[in-house]
Amino acid sequence: MNNKNSSDLDELLKKATKPVSESQLVNDDEFLTEEDKQIKQIKQTAKPKKACANCTCGLAEKEKKTTSACGNCYLGDAFRCADCPKRGLPAFKPGEEVFFDDDSPNL
Repeated sequence: MNNKNSSDLDELLKKATKPVSESQLVNDDEFLTEEDKQIKQIKQTAKPKKACANCTCGLAEKEKKTTSACGNCYLGDAFRCADCPKRGLPAFKPGEEVFFDDDSPNL
């Protein structure tokens, strides 16, 4: 590279990296209209999607509630199966309705 090109590059580099003063900065709010600044409220009108009778997308499995295989979950960890989804959680009253979430990791 010759000296002229090198000095031109150095000059361009200095211009590109020179600090910008506050007066040169552009305020982002100048580009927004009053309508843009208003917070829009989104109305939720759609009902949650339910699985169809012959569901193949997996939504039916997500909706299905898992139940205990042994029936001893309410007694506590000492009486629970090895793969019980309630393992590590406190005991609960017998007859209390408990739902297991298949998507949650085993604790």
